[in-house]
Amino acid sequence: MELKLKNGKKLPVGSRLIAINTNTCDSLNFNIWGERSDPGHQFAWLEEQLLDIEAQGGLAIMMAHYTP
Repeated sequence: MELKLKNGKKLPVGSRLIAINTNTCDSLNFNIWGERSDPGHQFAWLEEQLLDIEAQGGLAIMMAHYTP
């Protein structure tokens, strides 16, 4: 799918919009305290995605709740 900006410019082929659940970075989320290293293996998945995007010469646009 081709990604276009409001100004009509196009993002490079291979670009992706990535939304990750960063609720695990919320220090008040007591449910994840025992699983702080990589809850749900999200960071391993994100690393794979970013490496793939980089190999294709694309850009990553990321959305999240909290700063990881």
